[in-house]
Amino acid sequence: MTEGPSGENPTVRDWARTIREAEGRGDYFQAFEIARRAIAAFPGDEQLKYMAVRALARSGATERALEVYEQYGLKNTADLDIQMLRAGLVKDLGLRARTTERWALLRDSASLYEKVYDASGDHFPAANAATLYVIAGAAERARDWARRTLRACDAAAADSEIEKYYRAASRAEANLVLDNAAAAQESLAEADRHAKSRLALRAATRKQLRLLCQALNVDPALLQPIAPPSVIHYTGHMIDPPNLRGRFPPELEPAIAAAVGERLDRLGIGFAYGSLACGSDLLFAEACIARGIELNVVLPFAMDEFKHHSVARGGPGWLERFERALGKARSLTYATESEYLGDEMLFAYGSQLAMGLALLRAHNLEANALQIAIWDGEPTSGRAGTSIDVATWERHGRTTDVIDVNVSRKAGTRPPSHPVGSDDGSRILTAWKYGDVTRELHAIMFGDVVGFSQVAERQLPSFQKHFMGRISETLDAFGKQVLYRNSWGDAIYAILDTAEAGARCAIEIQTALKQLNLKQLGFPHPLELRLAVHYGPIFRGRDFLTKTETFFGSHVTRAARIEPVTPPGEVFVTEAMAAALALSGAASVRPEYVGNTQLAKNYGSLRMYVLRPEAA
Repeated sequence: MTEGPSGENPTVRDWARTIREAEGRGDYFQAFEIARRAIAAFPGDEQLKYMAVRALARSGATERALEVYEQYGLKNTADLDIQMLRAGLVKDLGLRARTTERWALLRDSASLYEKVYDASGDHFPAANAATLYVIAGAAERARDWARRTLRACDAAAADSEIEKYYRAASRAEANLVLDNAAAAQESLAEADRHAKSRLALRAATRKQLRLLCQALNVDPALLQPIAPPSVIHYTGHMIDPPNLRGRFPPELEPAIAAAVGERLDRLGIGFAYGSLACGSDLLFAEACIARGIELNVVLPFAMDEFKHHSVARGGPGWLERFERALGKARSLTYATESEYLGDEMLFAYGSQLAMGLALLRAHNLEANALQIAIWDGEPTSGRAGTSIDVATWERHGRTTDVIDVNVSRKAGTRPPSHPVGSDDGSRILTAWKYGDVTRELHAIMFGDVVGFSQVAERQLPSFQKHFMGRISETLDAFGKQVLYRNSWGDAIYAILDTAEAGARCAIEIQTALKQLNLKQLGFPHPLELRLAVHYGPIFRGRDFLTKTETFFGSHVTRAARIEPVTPPGEVFVTEAMAAALALSGAASVRPEYVGNTQLAKNYGSLRMYVLRPEAA
C-alpha cells in the first residue's frame, strides 16, 4: 500500500514532506502515488499538483507528466516554478524528438522560458531560451537572448555558493552562444570554484553545454574546467595460493601495489568499480580507500560462496582485508544472489555488470571511463578471467591500462591483447550444464496492458488480432533472436538472445502499438502496454508440464516484478540491463536513470531506468 503521512488529519505540509522523503530515496513512483492521495485530500492545492507532476517527470514519464500537468489545470498558473517545470518537460520531449517535430518543440520550450524570464528577469530561463534557439536553428534570436542572459547575470544578487554557481554557468552558456570562448571558459572556471563537490549539478551543466557545443561546432574540450574525475573498472589476477605457483606470485605484491597507486594518482580517478577477490581486486580497493576514491563493489554471487572461492584461497590475512575494504565501500551490488554451482559464467557476468556500471556512472557524470588491469598478457583457459575482461572492455574501441605481472617481459611494453569470443558477449557464456539444463545470459521481457479490464467480451477477438497481433509481428521481425514467447490474456513474456535485441524489440513494440488507431478499431478506452526488461543468468530447460522448452530462475521472477510498476506506454529496464546496454555499445537505444523503485509483491526495490530510442 502507498505510504502517507503519520498521524490523523495530515496537513498539506505533512503530505509535502512525505512526498519529498520518497523523492529523496529516489522512489519517484511512490512519490507520485503519495501526491495523488494528497491531491484527493486537498484538490485545490497547486503545490501538491506541482509535486505530483515533478515526480512523474523525474521518473522518466515525460509525456505522461505533461498530460497530468494539463489535467491538473496548471497551464495558467502564475507560479514561476510550475511554469519552469512545463518548459523543462517540453524541452526534454524536444531533445528526444526527431526532425521537424524536434525544432517545433524546442521553440515552444524556448517561448515558455521567455515567459518565465519576462515575469522574473532571472538569468536561468534566459540562458535556456538562448541555447534552445541555437539548437532549433534560430541563431539571431539566440544571440539576443544570450545578451539578455548576461544583463540578467550582472543584475543578479548571489548570496549562496549554489546561486553563484548558477550565475557563472549562465554566463558561460551565454558567452558560448555569442562566440566568446575565452569568456565562457573563464565563467566555467568560476563555476568550478563554487560547486567542486556537486558532481550531479556539474554533469547537468556539462550535458546542456555539450549540446550547445555540438550545435555551434565548438570543441567540447572547452568544458574542461567543470570536468569530473574519471571512472575506472579494475580487474586482475588473484594472488597465488600458498605453496602454488600461478599468475600472480605473492612476492610481487609490493611492486604491483605501488604501480596501482601510481596509476590512480596519475589518471585522476574519482570512482572505481570491480570485485573484491584476493590479490589484484583488493590491491585496487585498498589503494582507492587510501586516496578517498569512491569504491563500488560488485560480487558475482552470494557472499559466503564468494569468500570461500575467491578470497580465502589467497591464504592468511586476505579475509580480514576483504572485510575491511567491504566495510568502507560506497556500494555493494550482487550480480546474482543465486548459487555458484561451479558456473564460471557468473564471474564473467559479474565483471560485465561492473564494467557496465562504470560506464553508466561515467555517462551520468559526463566523465571519462577507463579500465586498469593487473595482467600477465596470457589468455585464460576458462570462460572468465582477466584476458576476457580486457577483451570485453576493448571490443568497442575502449582502452585498458595494463599493469604487467609478467616479470620476464621487457619493461615498458604492453602485453598483447588476445581477442576472446564473438562480438556477442553472451554467446561465450553458455556452456555450463546441470543435467539437461543450461544457464545462459539473456534479456527477459514482461508486459501487460493497462485498460484491458475495460475491454468488452465481444472485443476480445479484435484485441487479439490487432493489439496482440501487432506485438507478434514485431517479435517476428527479430527472428531467431527471440528464443521464447508466450502470452496469458493481456500479458506477454519473451526471452531475447542479447540485451540490445531485448531493448530494441521493446522499443519497437511500443512504437508499433502507438501507431494503432484504437478508436477506429472500436475500442472506446485507451490501451497502453507496460514493458519491463531485465538481463541476467537464467536456466534453459524443458517444461515437463507442456513438454516444450522453457526458461526459468530467480532473474525471471525479478523481471516479472518490475512490470507492474512501469508507467503505461514506457519501457523500464533494470540497472543490470542498462549496464549491459552501455557495455555493448548499443547506439539505437538509451537508458535514463529514473530512481530507486519499490517492486511488486514486497520484492524489495531496484534502481530503474527508462528506455528511450536514440534521437535520429
